[in-house]
Amino acid sequence: MVARIELYVSLTPKENMYFGEVPRAWRYQMSFLIQYRPHKDGRWHTGIAHNISASGVLFGEAEGDECLEPNAPVEMELIIPSDLVEGGTRVFCVGRVSRIVEPPSLATHRVIAATIARYRLLRADRE
Repeated sequence: MVARIELYVSLTPKENMYFGEVPRAWRYQMSFLIQYRPHKDGRWHTGIAHNISASGVLFGEAEGDECLEPNAPVEMELIIPSDLVEGGTRVFCVGRVSRIVEPPSLATHRVIAATIARYRLLRADRE
């Protein structure tokens, strides 16, 4: 058993795919505004994204806000900074909360990891 684990760890990402493991998406470390809400809830909450990938986003919840639960559907509007579009590029996403990291102290906020299942770019001339 130990030899098998050592062999598995030494495999390249392409070789791991043969064993059913999917390589992790590349994460981009950047801070930008994110609005989020439980699926079909009317009230948007504002947080700060810490990183993003093709498959998900990691963001800090608004202070004192605990509206999201693990595995709950979530809607997000990402406001990604852009040199091409004034005010940034807005992307509407639908996903699921995959993980919640509780803060080490009461002075900080929870960190949410959410998947991105579907997304669409929002037109700049529409709110």
